[in-house]
Amino acid sequence: MLSSWKKTVTLFLGLLAPGVTFASGLCDTPTNLVQDCGFEATNTFATSPWSVDQLLNTASPPTIGVEAALANSGNNFAAFGSIPAGADGGIYQDLQTQIGTTYIFSFYLGSDGQVPDDFKVKWGGTTIYSQNNLPNFNYSQLTFSETATSSITRIEFEGSDQPYQLALDDVFVGVPEPSVAILTPLLLLVPFGIRRYQKRAV
Repeated sequence: MLSSWKKTVTLFLGLLAPGVTFASGLCDTPTNLVQDCGFEATNTFATSPWSVDQLLNTASPPTIGVEAALANSGNNFAAFGSIPAGADGGIYQDLQTQIGTTYIFSFYLGSDGQVPDDFKVKWGGTTIYSQNNLPNFNYSQLTFSETATSSITRIEFEGSDQPYQLALDDVFVGVPEPSVAILTPLLLLVPFGIRRYQKRAV
């Protein structure tokens, strides 16, 4: 039953919006407002479109990890770790946004399960995600819907991990494509259509 459901949804998606991507490929789409979304442009934040937050711990700030096996895609990722517990390091990027427009804010986060650790995400100065002592998990996509209240919106990531590191990759900020906006309510009708078809088949 589950495999049939997956096949039906996949077919439905393919027929309605064959160009829609729901994976880390979002990072490289032309609609992404984030520069160097996968941290591939350079091996140091000193020459990166990302800035290190000088108001946080600067003794051991986040670094760019260069190891394809540890990246969600490509070769690089942002590593948060190896600093005193409770002393977060941070990176940020200022994006040009339209006041009142709602954006998709998405990124991939991975944790080694070593504690203590903490990770925070901010949109325009407001914390939208904050977790302590994260368990071990492979890269997981976190997605938020956020509305711009300024023509410049800062996205910021803060974190620390002992004794290893938390990993960030494939950051995306963009306006939903029209096909996705149309697709969402239609997807809600799929289970009802399948249920009615099954009843008629019986």
